[in-house]
Formats: sequence, structure tokens, C-alpha cells
Amino acid sequence: MDVVTAADPVPPRRLRVSHAEREHVIGLLQKAIGLGLIDLDEFSERTDQALASRTREELNVLLIDLPGLVVTPLPARRPLHLKVSRSSLVRNGPWAVPSAICIDALAGDVRLDFSEAEFASRTVEIEFDVKGSNVEITVSRTTLVESIDLDNRFGFFRDQTRSPSAEPERRLRLDGTAKASSIRVRNSRR
Repeated sequence: MDVVTAADPVPPRRLRVSHAEREHVIGLLQKAIGLGLIDLDEFSERTDQALASRTREELNVLLIDLPGLVVTPLPARRPLHLKVSRSSLVRNGPWAVPSAICIDALAGDVRLDFSEAEFASRTVEIEFDVKGSNVEITVSRTTLVESIDLDNRFGFFRDQTRSPSAEPERRLRLDGTAKASSIRVRNSRR
């Protein structure tokens, strides 16, 4: 058995999957039936394979040939810039998360749900430049949230997540500036 060190992390495709991830894939296979992409026999076969899957690679194989059901991760080097001014922005469900996100909000509401997202890397840097805004971030129970360099003035930051009991699958590092804003981070209910 190979020993994995911090310098040699496990590739994302070899990460173990949870019951929730298997159920999510089965839900996508049900959508594929409704779209006429697969028949009932193939659904049954792929569902059995999903339930027996142990890694993300094994799950991804079940969806790769079904158009519109697979989220293609963004390149790791390209940050995602989210700009909100006097409006709302919501990202949830399966969406591609790069290794860096910049949130620029003025009197806006931002809700980011990472619980079903596809990540380009194990660590995601989120940089805030928010004024008079509300930000809510939802993460899985296997995600560690770090807020070492977050400068919050005339507002509040509330990290309601529980630290993962084992080595975290993901790390969210929060930094930047928040003025007269609220930032809340919580675990998903699933």
C-alpha cells in the first residue's frame, strides 16, 4: 500500500465517495431517463454500479456519456469573479468551483452552496470586497473553513460549521474586506 503525504495529495478522482454523492448520481440518472438518454434497463445497471462505487472516478464513468449532466470544472488558475450591486446572486446544485473566487458586492445578497459543487482543487480561496451586503456560504461536513485574514468592520462574521472529524476533503480560505456586512458560513443539512 502506498503512503500518501501532504506533498503528494490524493487526486480528486481517487477520493472516496459518500452515500449522498451516490444518491446524487442516481438522481441524475433518473433525470437521464426523463430526457430519454437511457432506458430502464440501463438505469438499473448504472444504479447498481453507483451504489457499489467507492471513488469519484467510478461515479463519473456512469455520467460521462450523458450530455448536460456532467459539470466540467473550470481551470484551476482562473478565478471566478462574482459582482453584485443592489441585487442577489445564488449558486447552488452542481456547479464548477475554481481554486479562487472573488466576491465584489455592494448592497447585495450572495448565497453560495458548495455542497453539490465540483471542485477544481482541494483548497478554494475566497476573497471578499463587500459593502453593506449579506453573504451566506453552505459547505459539506467534510470541509474545513479558515478565516485568518478576513477584515470585517461594522458587521459580523459567523462560522457555524463543525470541524471535520477526519482529514478534510476540502478547505475554504476566506480573506479580504467586509464593511457593514454579514458573512455566515454553515454546514449543509445533508
